Amino acid sequence: MAPPPKLKTFLAQFNTPLLNAIAKFKEVNSPPPGQGDVDAVINLEQTSKLATVHNPVLKVMMLKRPLAGISAAVLALLLASLKPSCTLSTTTGTQFLIFFHMKPPLMPIDLSHVVFGTHASENTKVHALYNFYFHRMRVSQIAKVYCKTPATIRNWIHQYRQSGSVACSNSTNKRSKFTAAQRIWLHDYYVEQPLSFLDKAQLAFKAKWGT
Repeated sequence: MAPPPKLKTFLAQFNTPLLNAIAKFKEVNSPPPGQGDVDAVINLEQTSKLATVHNPVLKVMMLKRPLAGISAAVLALLLASLKPSCTLSTTTGTQFLIFFHMKPPLMPIDLSHVVFGTHASENTKVHALYNFYFHRMRVSQIAKVYCKTPATIRNWIHQYRQSGSVACSNSTNKRSKFTAAQRIWLHDYYVEQPLSFLDKAQLAFKAKWGT
């Protein structure tokens, strides 16, 4: 099934800055001849070039298929952390497993256990549609990546086919432990600061809502 033309246009705004960030990283970090290739998969669990992490919130899922369109800002932050002098902090509860492939990047981030019940952003829906149309991923696979039910993913696809829209709904979610306004605030907070530590997010939340 061919992707609708509008989706290609929508994706362009995400892929262009991403590809520019990758090109810049390659230019700066190209290794000497015979000493590896920046296009190789970097296994941060086993290599000595590990980022120092004290963040039990950041749970990075590993897939066999790569996902394109990851935010260039997120990409830049992770690339900046890849320094030979760094070591991985094994803080209790922290699971930091990343398989980072440079073409295209492999790094879907799951923050659903922090922002439980938050409605998907347009960015998330576009990524899901991208995987459905371009990577031919099954609905069940996409649902697992984005911590949604298969029915939700099918609704996104149906909505896009019918209207060409990826607009978000801000209706209440009975499963959520947050109010609708709090969920919107949490979503916006993690869009602006995707790698924010949990304690920092909790302080910001308390300052805003007093709880």
